[in-house]
Amino acid sequence: MKKNLQLMAQHYNIDMANAQVITARLFTNPDFGINNGIAGTDEPGPLSEQSASISQLITIAGKRNKNIQLAKIGVEQARYQFLTWYEP
Repeated sequence: MKKNLQLMAQHYNIDMANAQVITARLFTNPDFGINNGIAGTDEPGPLSEQSASISQLITIAGKRNKNIQLAKIGVEQARYQFLTWYEP
């Protein structure tokens, strides 16, 4: 197994699929943004404008669970492909 590069690459595909399962279980982080601008006008003194925004992606409960199940299927597929490559 140490000399067969294709077999080693297929073994790492299993690890990547496991990482995708972990990633599917995580929640997304909120996005936060700040804008600060200064504009010159004809009036004396600059005019400043400031704004802030926050957004959060909310997934429906069933969609998150389906993504986790799809990632688990990917792990099983990677294991199956590894076993078809590695037949002692």
